[in-house]
This record gives sequence, structure tokens and C-alpha cells, in this order.
Amino acid sequence: MMTDGTYLDTIVQTSKLLFTRLIHQCIAVIFIYSIWIAVENYSNPFSWHVILSTLGLLPFMIEALILFSNDNLWSREISRKQKYWIHGILMSVGSALIIIGIVVEYVRRDGYDHFVSAHSKNWTCCNDSCNYCFNLWSNGILCISYFKVDTPSMD
Repeated sequence: MMTDGTYLDTIVQTSKLLFTRLIHQCIAVIFIYSIWIAVENYSNPFSWHVILSTLGLLPFMIEALILFSNDNLWSREISRKQKYWIHGILMSVGSALIIIGIVVEYVRRDGYDHFVSAHSKNWTCCNDSCNYCFNLWSNGILCISYFKVDTPSMD
């Protein structure tokens, strides 16, 4: 074992890379399984809600969050400024797919009470929280732009 810490640093770095790979594999397995079940029951109109919501959440939203990790292999060489753009695009596409999935289910259940199950109440709360955070972020960007506040460099 080296005394300057490089051996331990190498082990820690390798462990982080393996853990990131494991997370990507778990996301892929859960995504494929969820989509597979929905496609098998394709005759059920509810399947579109599951397909669109899963497609929006797992690959797009999760990858948008993992994007900023220094241990993420596919985004290592991308500049921080480019990561912000990619993050915004992935989150927007994911949000659009989830919203379309919710609308599909809302229209499908026409004539019934909406947003009464625990599932729908939890996701409504989660969606409201995300919208609140987005509004805070976008208003902050507008204020910074309007008042020309100096911000730290993104590179």
C-alpha cells in the first residue's frame, strides 16, 4: 500500500465508477421490465399511461440528475455549461412525456372521479413540488438577467 494515498484514491475512484455503472444497469433493468409489462398488456388503454410515464421518468429524468456526477462515464468530458443545456432538455422531454401520460389517463377515466387514489395524490404532490422548484429557478434566472447580477463562472 502506498503512503501518499494514491492507492486508496484509486480504489475509491474505481468503486464510484462501478457504482455508477451499477445504477445505470439497475435503471435499464427496471425500465425494460416496466415497459415490457405495459407492452404485453397493450390492449389495455392504461398501458399508454404506464409507457409514457415510465419513459419520461426513468431514462430522461434520472439521466438528467446523474448527468452532473463526476463519476458518470458518458458525461465526463462535457463542460458544465453544456451539462446545464443537456439537463434542461432531458428534464423537459421527461416532463412532457409524464404530462402526456397523465393526460392520457385523465381522458381515459372520463366520467370517474380523478386524483382520488394514493398513487395519483402522491404524484400530484410530487408534480406540484417540482413545478414550485422550477418556478423558483426560472424566476431566479429572470431576476439575475434583469438586474445583471454577477454569477460564478460555470466552467
